[in-house]
Amino acid sequence: MSRLRAHGMGISVPRGWDAEIYLRPLDDDPADADGANKPVLHAANFALPPGRGDFGSTAVEMMGRPAVFLAVLEYDEGSAESPLFAHRFPSAMFVREFGPDNLQRPLAGQSGAQRFVRSNGRAFCIYAVLGHHGLRRRLVPELNKALATVEIEPLG
Repeated sequence: MSRLRAHGMGISVPRGWDAEIYLRPLDDDPADADGANKPVLHAANFALPPGRGDFGSTAVEMMGRPAVFLAVLEYDEGSAESPLFAHRFPSAMFVREFGPDNLQRPLAGQSGAQRFVRSNGRAFCIYAVLGHHGLRRRLVPELNKALATVEIEPLG
């Protein structure tokens, strides 16, 4: 496992996975309300293509059946105190959270899950996509191996 750390986030990248942490460009997104670029972490058990959208567009279209994609996106600092982000950052997601209706954009056979959480005074969306809904009992534990290693540093 290799360790990737940038912009106050980190992940231990499982063998055979690809990962990147980058700063999302500023735009008119409400997530940018404080005028600061926000970090995005992408991790997948396949090679991540360049030019991905924050929620994995381009990457999720090329996923195979046994593929897993994880995105962790930071939101405005003030959001961490809102009820939407009331839950703590998890070390695992549950099979029951995944479904075809939970995708940003429905893609045949795929399954997704999304959570809004906080950690160390910071607000995040965790978005995960599985290459095939029928394989979720096998793929969610693989996702959780990566998710359990995500670290969020306090603001400072």
